[in-house]
Amino acid sequence: MNTAKIVYLHDPPFIELEDAYRGLTHLSYLHVKTANPEEIMANLEKIGFVAICILSFNNENRSYMFRASKGKHGPCFYSGLKITYNGIALAAIDDDNHVFINNRETSVCDKTARILHLPDYGALVTCEKAEAGTGKEEDDFEQSLESLSGLLSGSNENSSARTPYLYSGPFRFLIMNDGLIIRRGTRATIPEKFDKDLLIREGFKDWGHGASYAQIYFQDVYQREGAAYLMDHVRPALANSPDYETDLSKLKGISKRFKRRLIKVIENERKYFVLIGNEAEDKLGCCPSEEVTEANAFVRSGILDSLSEKTRGDACPVTLYAFKHELSTDETGFSCKLNDEFRSGIYERLTAPSPSNIQLILKWLLLIFVCLSLMLAARRCMNDRNDAGHKSLYEILDPERDAAFRVVLFHNRKRCFQCERMERYTRDVVQILSEDENSTRRIKFDRIIIDDPVNTEVIEQYGIFTSTLILVSFEAEKIKNAKVLLEASNLYRDEKAFKAYLKFEMQDFLAEADD
Repeated sequence: MNTAKIVYLHDPPFIELEDAYRGLTHLSYLHVKTANPEEIMANLEKIGFVAICILSFNNENRSYMFRASKGKHGPCFYSGLKITYNGIALAAIDDDNHVFINNRETSVCDKTARILHLPDYGALVTCEKAEAGTGKEEDDFEQSLESLSGLLSGSNENSSARTPYLYSGPFRFLIMNDGLIIRRGTRATIPEKFDKDLLIREGFKDWGHGASYAQIYFQDVYQREGAAYLMDHVRPALANSPDYETDLSKLKGISKRFKRRLIKVIENERKYFVLIGNEAEDKLGCCPSEEVTEANAFVRSGILDSLSEKTRGDACPVTLYAFKHELSTDETGFSCKLNDEFRSGIYERLTAPSPSNIQLILKWLLLIFVCLSLMLAARRCMNDRNDAGHKSLYEILDPERDAAFRVVLFHNRKRCFQCERMERYTRDVVQILSEDENSTRRIKFDRIIIDDPVNTEVIEQYGIFTSTLILVSFEAEKIKNAKVLLEASNLYRDEKAFKAYLKFEMQDFLAEADD
């Protein structure tokens, strides 16, 4: 049962679009017909819609039809998912500032993966789960742009044979192989070497005019403006923090990764750097980041300044950082002026050789010994677990000893409030249906741990990567039917809607099992 709804609006003002966003369920669609495409596009992005596409347009009467989806929902969880963009462009940038370089894996949270599973992205991306043990890799917007700049170094693919197209989405930006930046909803001339079917798959639509359009190249704007150009919808207006007293002693505890970042900013005379996400302690925020946590600590230590904009919808917060007294704002936006003297002092401290003594060496030797001991113990434990082998869903649930109908919650070993709520609501519904006098079947609730190696076969079979409910029935010592309740994980914040949805699905499933 699909509970997602579709809303249709005609030339709505900003406040009506905001109301529509709040009323939509996660990943539901909004359709907008308008004669003001530039304004509608800007408003949809500002409010927090994602996968924005122009479905159709008529140049004669300026009639445009947009489709957009409600974006992220709930806290972030990383389960090792990797996204690969395989379109015709060199790179694509989505509405949450993820940079997907062609044929390169990019680590994303489960929420972003769900968005990229929308039909709008179709065959443009593939999603795979990384091998066990690779862990979470924080997405680095600045580093991705630097990699892109390196790939375009010396690029010269300008072609005189070009055809005008309108890029309809769903990505916010495409960066072509020659560095041409194509913004969603704008016109650009595309080299004729591309097959028309490929362009249509990517979201390009025939414009029908022979005029040429201004070509903007990544190499030029990135060198001149940095990340600011690609974040033109971000308009930070106020400093995040007061003028803290500088405490340079805090640099002693800096992490290696953040130290390298600051040194690189100073050496390359970068005006600022950008981080995306919330502090790691904010479990309800989007994309918890250790680097954001560390950067904000240096702001409170009077070493860095920061600017940010109020988060749009459930999108990841974007924060600009520079050294103390370098950032300023006015009614037009922000500006940055390098504080060379302050930077020199920071650089001196960051590059000073670290002290070494016998105690420090002994400390590291002891730490290495402890780590090796733990690794050996972990390997023995893993070998014991692997000896058990993988089990099928039938073997895990062992239906012969109990009810022939099960409601199964898959969850990670480290519990979160999402799966705890799902379990509590599900147990309530199971109890209600079990006590129903008209019920002829016993119903049992079970849990299966996603990250237990024994369950790998089942997890891969049903494509599970986050907290998920499955209904299962048995007959003649085998599974008769199984149904994955995809919508359940989207409704966990609404107890009434969750229970109504689950009750309907269970009753429908039971009726099918009795047929």
